[in-house]
Amino acid sequence: MDMRIPMQLGAVILSKDEIGFKDVVNDFPNANFVYIITFNLSKESDILLKKIHAIKPHIPVKIVTNIPGRWDEYTSKAAADKAYKSIKKYCEILDKSMFKGDVTSYFNFTNHSKIIMTDNVVYIGSANYSDESSNNFECGTLFTDRQIIKQIKNLADNIINHSVRYSTSYHNVVKEYLRIITQEVRQSLRHLEDNIFTYEELQFGSDIKTIDVYNAFISQRKWETFNGFHEILTDHIEEIYAFLESEIEREYEKQEPEEDFEDYLEKKLIECINKVKIDDNLYKIDHSINNLIEYLDELATYDRDTTISRYFRDNDYGETDEVMEIALRLESEEHEKITKKLINHQKDIEDALDVISSSIKLIEEEINLIQGLSDRVVIENKGIIENIHNIKKRT
Repeated sequence: MDMRIPMQLGAVILSKDEIGFKDVVNDFPNANFVYIITFNLSKESDILLKKIHAIKPHIPVKIVTNIPGRWDEYTSKAAADKAYKSIKKYCEILDKSMFKGDVTSYFNFTNHSKIIMTDNVVYIGSANYSDESSNNFECGTLFTDRQIIKQIKNLADNIINHSVRYSTSYHNVVKEYLRIITQEVRQSLRHLEDNIFTYEELQFGSDIKTIDVYNAFISQRKWETFNGFHEILTDHIEEIYAFLESEIEREYEKQEPEEDFEDYLEKKLIECINKVKIDDNLYKIDHSINNLIEYLDELATYDRDTTISRYFRDNDYGETDEVMEIALRLESEEHEKITKKLINHQKDIEDALDVISSSIKLIEEEINLIQGLSDRVVIENKGIIENIHNIKKRT
């Protein structure tokens, strides 16, 4: 049974003896991503699991599930042993090595929501991603509106961010860490852009970008993050190179080709990564950061409060209001001297910020294209997931 009530942006669906989210499953071959958030997976049948196995290898799939029968602690060893069977089965099902595609699995032990979605259609309702759900009356809502799908994806991402990652590829680990460090430096870039420049209104309503002489400032924390970015990024890239080289060496030892290893390594590295392009953009980032340090370090290390306090002490003759007025005026003049120096370097500062931003994007694109990282499975957080030793002592 599949009963639907059409709505302007989707449909309410009541299902029995078939899955209510079949529209989403049928869209798997067309999807650019797949999210499956569920309380449980199939106990016996593997029809729906096979649908995941059939997804194209390059399509990212994220699965979040609870584990029925797993608790934070157990009242007896028998209860823990029973839970372990369920935990073991779920871990076996969601081991990335069981999938050909780009599958990342998570556990969330407080999740009871059900969201099954692609970038084209989303189901939110009562049905779990399990074949057994078709035995029940299940009710949910289907949406195909792009804006709603985008908003629901944000909700799903929030659940994922509060979940425990279990199985993924080394490639996904690399991309996730790269995302974290580039996100921080992008925030620093926005901070510099927003707090160094202002827009002056000219005639006829047009604006011109200029140094904010009176209010420009740089957060010390953001500046430190920015200064250390190139070193952190370079270390991360070097780890990727080292991993690829070790994988190629293992492959070389298995095949025992006639060519020299160094020649073999160079050829294979060219096949799986554009090292020249990545290194070139690392150099551009380093060069641009050094330029910005030359122009901006004086402003970044300038502390207005400390300067005001210094001028207040130097001019303190008992009339507090007048002394504070003098201190504020002198501080403003000192700050203005620093910011006015930046006017002659405005174009250089803007260019350096643009180069860093574009180079980060190009490096990210190249990392996403790397061959040879997706096959290596990474298993994480087993100790958290397999908590069968948490047996509560009787009092």
